[in-house]
Amino acid sequence: MRHPHEVKLAMEQVARRRGMTVHAMLGKSHEPQFVDARRELACVLRSRRMSWNKIARYMGKDHSTIVRLVLGRPVHRLPLVIECPDLSGEWAV
Repeated sequence: MRHPHEVKLAMEQVARRRGMTVHAMLGKSHEPQFVDARRELACVLRSRRMSWNKIARYMGKDHSTIVRLVLGRPVHRLPLVIECPDLSGEWAV
Protein backbone atom coordinates (compact mmCIF):
# COMPACT_ATOMS: atom_id res chain seq x y z
CA MET A 1 0.00 0.00 0.00
CA ARG A 2 2.06 2.87 -1.29
CA HIS A 3 -0.47 5.30 -2.70
CA PRO A 4 -2.72 7.71 -0.80
CA HIS A 5 -5.80 6.51 -2.68
CA GLU A 6 -5.22 2.97 -1.36
CA VAL A 7 -5.04 4.31 2.19
CA LYS A 8 -8.20 6.34 1.66
CA LEU A 9 -9.96 3.24 0.33
CA ALA A 10 -8.89 1.22 3.39
CA MET A 11 -10.15 4.01 5.67
CA GLU A 12 -13.50 4.09 3.89
CA GLN A 13 -13.85 0.30 4.02
CA VAL A 14 -13.11 0.06 7.75
CA ALA A 15 -15.43 2.97 8.55
CA ARG A 16 -18.25 1.50 6.41
CA ARG A 17 -17.84 -1.94 8.00
CA ARG A 18 -18.01 -0.34 11.44
CA GLY A 19 -21.01 1.86 10.58
CA MET A 20 -19.29 5.22 11.03
CA THR A 21 -17.74 7.99 8.99
CA VAL A 22 -14.00 8.22 8.38
CA HIS A 23 -14.03 11.56 10.20
CA ALA A 24 -15.63 9.99 13.29
CA MET A 25 -13.29 6.99 13.15
CA LEU A 26 -10.19 9.18 13.05
CA GLY A 27 -11.47 11.59 15.71
CA LYS A 28 -10.44 11.90 19.34
CA SER A 29 -13.18 9.76 20.89
CA HIS A 30 -12.06 7.09 23.35
CA GLU A 31 -15.31 5.14 22.97
CA PRO A 32 -14.56 1.47 22.27
CA GLN A 33 -16.19 1.34 18.83
CA PHE A 34 -13.95 4.17 17.56
CA VAL A 35 -10.79 2.84 19.20
CA ASP A 36 -11.45 -0.63 17.75
CA ALA A 37 -11.99 0.85 14.28
CA ARG A 38 -8.72 2.79 14.50
CA ARG A 39 -6.93 -0.36 15.67
CA GLU A 40 -8.33 -2.35 12.73
CA LEU A 41 -7.25 0.35 10.28
CA ALA A 42 -3.75 0.54 11.77
CA CYS A 43 -3.42 -3.26 11.56
CA VAL A 44 -4.57 -3.28 7.94
CA LEU A 45 -2.08 -0.58 7.00
CA ARG A 46 0.73 -2.23 8.99
CA SER A 47 0.00 -5.59 7.32
CA ARG A 48 0.67 -3.79 4.02
CA ARG A 49 4.18 -2.98 5.32
CA MET A 50 3.46 0.67 6.03
CA SER A 51 5.72 2.30 8.64
CA TRP A 52 4.40 3.40 12.03
CA ASN A 53 5.19 7.01 11.12
CA LYS A 54 3.32 6.90 7.84
CA ILE A 55 0.27 5.25 9.45
CA ALA A 56 0.31 7.93 12.13
CA ARG A 57 0.45 10.73 9.55
CA TYR A 58 -2.52 9.34 7.61
CA MET A 59 -4.50 8.91 10.83
CA GLY A 60 -3.53 12.31 12.26
CA LYS A 61 -1.87 10.79 15.33
CA ASP A 62 1.60 10.47 16.83
CA HIS A 63 3.47 7.29 15.84
CA SER A 64 3.75 6.19 19.48
CA THR A 65 -0.04 6.40 19.78
CA ILE A 66 -0.40 4.03 16.82
CA VAL A 67 2.18 1.59 18.18
CA ARG A 68 0.44 1.52 21.54
CA LEU A 69 -2.96 1.17 19.86
CA VAL A 70 -1.84 -1.91 17.93
CA LEU A 71 0.48 -3.51 20.47
CA GLY A 72 -1.18 -2.36 23.68
CA ARG A 73 2.11 -1.51 25.35
CA PRO A 74 4.56 1.38 25.59
CA VAL A 75 6.74 2.11 22.57
CA HIS A 76 10.04 1.50 24.37
CA ARG A 77 9.12 -2.20 24.71
CA LEU A 78 8.61 -3.01 21.05
CA PRO A 79 8.90 -6.68 20.14
CA LEU A 80 10.92 -7.71 17.14
CA VAL A 81 7.87 -9.24 15.47
CA ILE A 82 4.56 -7.39 15.17
CA GLU A 83 1.39 -9.46 15.28
CA CYS A 84 -1.96 -8.08 14.20
CA PRO A 85 -5.24 -9.98 14.02
CA ASP A 86 -5.54 -12.14 10.91
CA LEU A 87 -7.38 -9.95 8.42
CA SER A 88 -6.27 -11.82 5.30
CA GLY A 89 -9.75 -13.07 4.44
CA GLU A 90 -11.33 -9.63 4.70
CA TRP A 91 -8.49 -7.68 3.17
CA ALA A 92 -7.26 -9.96 0.41
CA VAL A 93 -6.00 -8.03 -2.59
